[in-house]
Amino acid sequence: MSRLDWEVERLHAVRALLQLLQLNIHRLWQPPVIEEEFINLVTGSCYRLMENPNAVRNKGTRDSIFHLIGLMIKKYNHGLGCRLKSTQCVCDCCCRLKLLQLLQHFEHLASPLAQAVNTFALEFGATTMVSEMMREIGAIDAQDLARDTSGTRAYSVFLMELAERIPALMLPNMCVLATLLDEEPYTMRNCVLSIMGEMVVHVLSKDGAGEKEKATRDQFFDRLEDHIHDVNAFVRSKTLQIWMTIVNEKLLPLPRQHRLLDLVIGRLQDRSSQVRKNAIQLVTALLSTNPFAAKLPLEELRASYETEKTKLDEMTPAPPDTPLKDPATLETEERWTGMKEQVMEAITSVLEESVNRDKTDECDTITDIDDTSSVCRRLVELLGEGNYPEAVTLFLAAGEAWPTEAFFKYKQDGENEEEEEEEDSDGVATRMLQRLRKLYLGMYNFDLIHR
Repeated sequence: MSRLDWEVERLHAVRALLQLLQLNIHRLWQPPVIEEEFINLVTGSCYRLMENPNAVRNKGTRDSIFHLIGLMIKKYNHGLGCRLKSTQCVCDCCCRLKLLQLLQHFEHLASPLAQAVNTFALEFGATTMVSEMMREIGAIDAQDLARDTSGTRAYSVFLMELAERIPALMLPNMCVLATLLDEEPYTMRNCVLSIMGEMVVHVLSKDGAGEKEKATRDQFFDRLEDHIHDVNAFVRSKTLQIWMTIVNEKLLPLPRQHRLLDLVIGRLQDRSSQVRKNAIQLVTALLSTNPFAAKLPLEELRASYETEKTKLDEMTPAPPDTPLKDPATLETEERWTGMKEQVMEAITSVLEESVNRDKTDECDTITDIDDTSSVCRRLVELLGEGNYPEAVTLFLAAGEAWPTEAFFKYKQDGENEEEEEEEDSDGVATRMLQRLRKLYLGMYNFDLIHR
């Protein structure tokens, strides 16, 4: 005899029981009212099957179990109230209490039970099951939620998935969950905020929403804004993600955009890296979905940026190792900038004339009583008076009078007369211009330039 495939046999058994209960089996009782013990027997078997992860993992078995319980609720009044007896087991309790017990003790049932309640409400008309489950979870003591972390996590997953499936049915009873926002377990705060986000996106922002819906939406927005500054980083991060969904769906009212942006910018300095990351993404989404973005010309923004950058550079203090220039030095540099081209022209002209001039004539400008210091002062005076050709001639004469003085050397070391004629005249003029500039700007001490 081959071994039985219990997965297949279990599915056949549940489907056979479902088909049986769809018949008018109440005729088997006299009077024709199905006994409570029979109802508890069937539903208790279903609840025991749901405790088995393998049974819930099989889609066919799972759907058959949910339809079987839904049929018992609709046709045989399973779940009308608590029928718990002191001498009987917990399977005699009503449906909602049993589902809560399963949620608390079996984490793998969080998502399947959300699907089950969705099936009960939409296919079997048991819409009150949604409100009853919400009231039961909202009435759980906060200390119990903080102590039982696995059960709290299961409640949270169950409510969030239920909100994704049937947010409209949960909306009338949100007041019973709103109190959890003030309790300690951050998991439940994340859960309630996520439910509010789902309702804003799928229920409260539809076209033609009435004043009541808009008022409820604004209340949810206020709650979401408050928890941007929640004491727990996970809640702050989750709240920013919810706002991201609302912004990407373009459901954020214009009057709230500026206020939200101010709040999010504050989170850019958050001590949690995850919060900062979500804040950056939300700021980017707010800018990209801004309805006024198309009216901001790029050229004007660039010009404004450059203006403000210039102002910032002016206000930025100079580095400590860079001495600040006094007004007199700045004025001298401005004068040199204005005369530089004329000095260069005078150098070029004098150099061309000096080729055919007797060098003894240049030396005549230097007297016996002159020294390097006095010549430097005369050079500065001539440049200041605008006598540029005379200043250049005096500089050439000083070079002939003191050929070993490094300051007056405008030729490269090792050059002879023939090489000087072949040398690039621009290079010679540039070196002479640099020497005169440093002298005029006071970069050389006259007393240190000596023969």
